[in-house]
Amino acid sequence: MKEQDRSTPEIPGFQPLHIRGSARLGIWIEARQIRLDRRVLLKVLPATDHAQQDQFVEEIQALVKLDGDGVLRVIDEGSVAQARYVALDEAEGSPVDSIAANDLDSDLLAKTLVKLHQQLHRQGSCIEPVPLSSILRLPAGGFSVMELGPLEAQLDVTLCQEQAARNLARIGRLLRIQGRWSDAIRALRGGPGGFDRCLELFDKDTQKPLRPLQIIFATAVAITIGWVVADQFGWFDPASTGPSPTDTTAGRGHEDSPTGDRQPVVDDSHRSVDQDGPPPVTTDMEVLATQRWQRLEILEREANRWQSWQSERDRILNSLSGGQLSLGREQMEQIASDPEMVFESEREALMRAWAWVEERNIRQAMVDSEVEIAAGRYPEAIVVLQQLASKLGLEKRFAADIDQLHRTEMLHRELLAQLELKMETVLSKLSQKLDTKILQPAGVDRFPLLMARWSNFQRECQKPVQIAEQVLHQAQQLADDQQIASWSLRDGPHFEARVMEVTQQGVSLKRSGRRNPETHPWHAISEVTLLALLDQETAGREDQERWLDGLRIVWGGDRVILDLARAGGAGEIARAAERLRARRVAKWLEQGQQAQQAVDDDQLRSIALSLSEWVTASEWDAMESILLRWWAAPLDRDGPAALAPFAGAIVSDWDRSLHTIRIGWKVGDDGLSGWEPSPGGSLAVRGDLAQIRGRVALVAPFRFESSLEVSILGLVTREDAPNLNVVLWNGTDRGLIFGVGIRPPEVSSIRVGEDDVLLPAHTIIEEQALANGGGDIAMPAPLPRLRVGKAVRILIREDEDGAILELDGSPILTTEPRDPPLIGGVAIETFGVPVVIRELELVGRISALDWDRWLQKEAETALRSDR
Repeated sequence: MKEQDRSTPEIPGFQPLHIRGSARLGIWIEARQIRLDRRVLLKVLPATDHAQQDQFVEEIQALVKLDGDGVLRVIDEGSVAQARYVALDEAEGSPVDSIAANDLDSDLLAKTLVKLHQQLHRQGSCIEPVPLSSILRLPAGGFSVMELGPLEAQLDVTLCQEQAARNLARIGRLLRIQGRWSDAIRALRGGPGGFDRCLELFDKDTQKPLRPLQIIFATAVAITIGWVVADQFGWFDPASTGPSPTDTTAGRGHEDSPTGDRQPVVDDSHRSVDQDGPPPVTTDMEVLATQRWQRLEILEREANRWQSWQSERDRILNSLSGGQLSLGREQMEQIASDPEMVFESEREALMRAWAWVEERNIRQAMVDSEVEIAAGRYPEAIVVLQQLASKLGLEKRFAADIDQLHRTEMLHRELLAQLELKMETVLSKLSQKLDTKILQPAGVDRFPLLMARWSNFQRECQKPVQIAEQVLHQAQQLADDQQIASWSLRDGPHFEARVMEVTQQGVSLKRSGRRNPETHPWHAISEVTLLALLDQETAGREDQERWLDGLRIVWGGDRVILDLARAGGAGEIARAAERLRARRVAKWLEQGQQAQQAVDDDQLRSIALSLSEWVTASEWDAMESILLRWWAAPLDRDGPAALAPFAGAIVSDWDRSLHTIRIGWKVGDDGLSGWEPSPGGSLAVRGDLAQIRGRVALVAPFRFESSLEVSILGLVTREDAPNLNVVLWNGTDRGLIFGVGIRPPEVSSIRVGEDDVLLPAHTIIEEQALANGGGDIAMPAPLPRLRVGKAVRILIREDEDGAILELDGSPILTTEPRDPPLIGGVAIETFGVPVVIRELELVGRISALDWDRWLQKEAETALRSDR
């Protein structure tokens, strides 16, 4: 036995004997089944990926389902560790590739393979061509396939038939008998039903060797019948078998001829029986037997044709019951064009059934399409007809109907757009011309639904217009009578006035005691006055609201459109108001995009304010970020100058793209606006000076990042502890102190490396290092010393190039750049020692994240309050 693969585990219950070689999936091992003491064939798939294991399991399942029909029978299957195996009964079969082609029943081999492909197709699978080495000839004469290989899920019968045809062609070439199977291969490639046609060919070929036996049997029957008849006529009577000397002329010397003459009788008694020709009766029996066999062959053909017709009929019925009506139509056309027209009655019944199914589907589709058309849903009606045409395979028949529906749908869409635009125009200008008898758009009467909508819109407009006309009539009556009546404006007191002029848009009133009249639009007149003109002061509240709602529709202006749209409703006025609202929102969005391209920040804010009021909740969620950005555009342009903390500061050099800014403070009436002392600190302003004690920080809604510079003009009050110190990136663990004469309380020195340096001194040190008493920092500078009462200008800065400290324009200390990020605020730290500040300037880059958050917060506050 060959050395076993190390990855191949031992299979319990089987003793490996010999490794035959590689299989398509796994390896072949000849083994002995210990319990039954018999030889079996093991196929083992060592540990491998999940994909191959799944293929191996699928192959085993297919072999089990076939149960030895064309394949080896499965004895056992399972898994050991991560390997899988299957035991097969080889049945002492011999590989076909080791047998001469002349010794093989090639037709039985081909039939076995075709049936195997057919059965696998019925299981919903298809296999690749089977190698010749995987086919065994069994001792009983049949054939079995050892393995199937990877299975592919395939329901298309034509593809499975093509694989079977390739398999036959390949094996035929290897056996050099491909010409014998050419008809079978063509049958497989001839479309659906190829498996059955191919197997029928092999069945007929199998019956051909029986034809000689049939002929021999027929001859034997004929001869038997001939002997019986000859015996009846005495042809083989022993008395007449030999020659008789007395019988030469006696008895039958002559026979009467039809003319009455005596004809000589030929004496053939001397001929032997073997030399005599077959009697006439025997010849008739052979003809009768031949005709009988021909009739049997006709019956056999009829039986085969009946079987073929049954298969074809079942396929058609399956297509009809499965709803595959297009395929059924193709099959019906095939049988209708058959020139032989066998089983005509069944064909006619089947075609009548098909016609009934087709007509029923057409009627149902027509009903469905008419329902969609009646509801104005033309695209849905088109889909119904398209699905019907595809289902029945009648695309050409319904092409004209579908095309007509497309044209009707386009016309309906155009008229609908015109109708809705007309409604919107009428609603927006209802106060300008109170006329409900508006000409309808041309062509609307072709569509009942559109006509119904237009009629409903006219009726809905008629009531508000009638109410408005009643108000105009009463006001005109007052004008004609020159009567003085009580009037009031919205949120205004009552006053006495005479009506001077009445128009559809407003009324001209001359107040008592005044010389000049004043004109007011109708929407500015109070509800109390309008109800008085309508003589509805004493009506119920619901009736009053109904009258007032009608007047709002006519004279409410843009606001009423928004109110109607928000209120919703199923009426045409409410729908028109919603369309007007949506159209106006779309127009503002377009104008906003144009203003954004033109960098018109003020226009952007105005559009954002309008949109925030007119958009719906869902629209607001979708465009909130855009509107917030548009509203904040002027703030982003002007920078933090308008911020309350910097109200007394000088803000300049704002760059909206880099977010850099310069902020300057000169101590005066406003002091250091935006700077606030921390607990324990103080900030006092005296004239043009500000006294600071402890820590005072700049309070702003944003932080600085990356780059920050501070310039201070100030004075110290103590030479032993000047402490005019500035902290950059305040509020973070990376705060950096620029110490100018720094000396914290009760600290006389700091550690620099291994040395101690006395304080006060000028230094640049992180706050954490200072709290720890020093560290690896730049050596502090003791000079120049600060004098009490002498002004000193300090400049500190840190950016990506490092940190620098300057006194009166002279660099004192520099440090190497620190790793980013640098972000935080700014503060002045004196450690409790008072210092005096006269001027302060800050140049830095505002955190883009903080700036955007602040802008968004301001915009949300403004826009959401409007909503």
